[in-house]
Amino acid sequence: MIALPHPAPDGFLFLVTRQGIVKRIALSDVTQAAMAAPDVMRVTAKDRLNCAFVTPGDGEVVLITRQGRSIRFPEEMVRVMGPAARGVAGINLKRGDGVIAALPVASEGELLTVTDAGFVKRTRMSEFSLQGRGGGGVIAHKISGRSGDLVGAAMLTPAHALAAFVTQRGVAKPVGLDEIPSSGRNTQGAQAVDLARSDAVASVQAVSPVVLAMDSPPPQPAPQANGRVDGARAQRASTSGASTRRAAADSAGAGARATGNGQKSAQAAPEGRKRTARAAATAAGKKPAPTQEKERSLASETARRSRPDRGGGTAKEKPAAKRATAKAGASGGVKRTSGTANRSRQGRLIEDPPAEPKPAAGKSAAGAAARGEGKLERVSSVRRGRKKR
Repeated sequence: MIALPHPAPDGFLFLVTRQGIVKRIALSDVTQAAMAAPDVMRVTAKDRLNCAFVTPGDGEVVLITRQGRSIRFPEEMVRVMGPAARGVAGINLKRGDGVIAALPVASEGELLTVTDAGFVKRTRMSEFSLQGRGGGGVIAHKISGRSGDLVGAAMLTPAHALAAFVTQRGVAKPVGLDEIPSSGRNTQGAQAVDLARSDAVASVQAVSPVVLAMDSPPPQPAPQANGRVDGARAQRASTSGASTRRAAADSAGAGARATGNGQKSAQAAPEGRKRTARAAATAAGKKPAPTQEKERSLASETARRSRPDRGGGTAKEKPAAKRATAKAGASGGVKRTSGTANRSRQGRLIEDPPAEPKPAAGKSAAGAAARGEGKLERVSSVRRGRKKR
């Protein structure tokens, strides 16, 4: 991907394929047909587009191959073509070789080359002679089995500060330019990139100070006319703000603790009042309410047993009263109900109204009363039989 200027200046788009085919097309032709997404180069099935960059029209380009070859020629040697053209040969490649990089030449710059094993070097562009396109080129980097093949190249200028090497695992390793040795074309360079055992360098990119400034901290503010710096004032304001926030947080924590203690005290207050009431009652010689209630119940039971019954006798005379009642019932006297019996047993302590017999579940009250009278008549008949005997 390449960013094109808008509006399009009087420049050219230079295209290079892996097999060394080069093409130059006017930027105006590209921008005019940009909405239709036109084809800018016809590439064969065994080839693919590898590099693209903008040239002014009177510059120079250099092509670098995998086996360490390079060729430098003026861009004017590549005529301007239309979008449907295939291009022309830029370098004559050997079998198994291919173009890995194509760069516009900076006459006072240096060519940075790196192998997949991390061997790096810098070479001045003055050592690369100007040639015609389509030639075999010259050696740019000495290749060996230890160094591996060439995988990347970059054009260095005085504006660049370091180079970023990207590995096959996606790890970026920046290296300062002063750590990379400067040597001639036919040298291997030095291993300046630390790699893992199974990792290798994939590409390289020169980093300018403009990019470094984006990652650096902001500059300090300039002093004012009175000699003070706004930064110091801002720092003091930030410090006082932080102190205020800490004090507010401490106050909130103290309030929360006080609220928690108040809730605990409110919960414990009823228990404390109960314990205080029990202690005061014990000190005054009084017993708690449950003990007094029990004593009153015992006194009432004792009084009930000692009082005479309604029939004129005491509780010991109750069996005789029962026998007299039974005899009166047998002779047709007045029958006593369960309510009357309860009053004779309890004496004057409890005055219950006469209780009506409860009917059985699912049956009428009349049937229950009839069964009660039949039972009394059977008891009277049995007693009359005993007297006859």
